Amino acid sequence: MTAYSEQGEWVDEWVFIVGVEHPGEALLAVAFLVPGLAVLFAIVHPVTYAIALGVLAYVLFNAVRAARLWARARGLGLAVWREKLLCTPGFVEIGLSGRASSLWANFEPLGGPRYEWPETGSYVVVASGQWIYIRAPGCRVEEGPYRGMVVGVIDPERAYTLSARLSVSAPHGDYARAAVRPAGPGLADVAVEAWLVKARAARLELMVETSMGAHRVTLAESRGGTAERRVDFRGFYGRRVVVVAGTSHAWSLDLPAEGVAGLGWGPSYKLRLVLDMPASRDVTVEEEVTPQPPWLDA
Repeated sequence: MTAYSEQGEWVDEWVFIVGVEHPGEALLAVAFLVPGLAVLFAIVHPVTYAIALGVLAYVLFNAVRAARLWARARGLGLAVWREKLLCTPGFVEIGLSGRASSLWANFEPLGGPRYEWPETGSYVVVASGQWIYIRAPGCRVEEGPYRGMVVGVIDPERAYTLSARLSVSAPHGDYARAAVRPAGPGLADVAVEAWLVKARAARLELMVETSMGAHRVTLAESRGGTAERRVDFRGFYGRRVVVVAGTSHAWSLDLPAEGVAGLGWGPSYKLRLVLDMPASRDVTVEEEVTPQPPWLDA
């Protein structure tokens, strides 16, 4: 597994690590299981024991390697809050498909190295079924024991929000309108009003298109009258550290199987207001929107 860096460097086996179990634990469990099975089969086939010993040595080697790397990655995650290292600022972009079976990462540098961590800012996390896309401010460490590692910081207090108004009507007299208003970092108040004749419901959807694919989220739905709700786009409670290191697995951001967090730069966003028609094609209106910090909305 290989990932490409915009600087032209090829780095093997990228991963992001945050809040995960020790990556060596599964390997060690297998390592101790293999000799036990070997004893059972050695009586029947002596060659099995030799093969098992080889597998044991291989698994132990990789378990130790993963443990050391995990310790370094965890150390870097802690260092973000307490140390100043020579780092090149930029953005880290990560994609996973098949729930970590296929993974890539890219670092986009912005400016030269300096002794400070990147400022937190716009980020986005999109989880859709079997893939996840992440883009967050970060930096590449240029010195010390963490040299070559990339770290990103996700701060829910910097999550963006939405502001928009849409309306849609159908030939039989169905009509709906929707309003989205910022309510704080990563928060939006959504209202959908519907006057229905033939339609079953009116719903407001957010569509997000990333390099990994598209994802759609229903923000609110009305079956007549007004439906209101507050939508939370933060995705996290408290800052998270994303470490891109050199192991083949172990990742977790405590995200649901599907969701959109942050609304940061990178993907394209559209709001779609839909009249759900039971016996004909749905009537829709779409509007491309640009997420923004809530303090920019008057």
